[in-house]
Amino acid sequence: MSDAGPCPGFALVRIADRPDLKPTHIKEPTLKIAACLIVKDAEATIEQCLDSIRPHVDEINVYDTGSPDGTLALLKRLAKQGKHATAA
Repeated sequence: MSDAGPCPGFALVRIADRPDLKPTHIKEPTLKIAACLIVKDAEATIEQCLDSIRPHVDEINVYDTGSPDGTLALLKRLAKQGKHATAA
């Protein structure tokens, strides 16, 4: 499929529509998505938050900024269980 390009007389060709034009020596990139959360006093909500973003990312990094509640302990417990990623 082609469309009229920005210049008269030229056509825009979509590579996806022309497999014969795709370079064979270039691998498709593997994209990874990481979520980074900076939290404080989030013990009551952090597990639900992590559960909601888990299906959409490859890794989750959570940084606690000195919560006096049990946020950091909860994050460490979840990380040990393998439920979520890094806790710092």
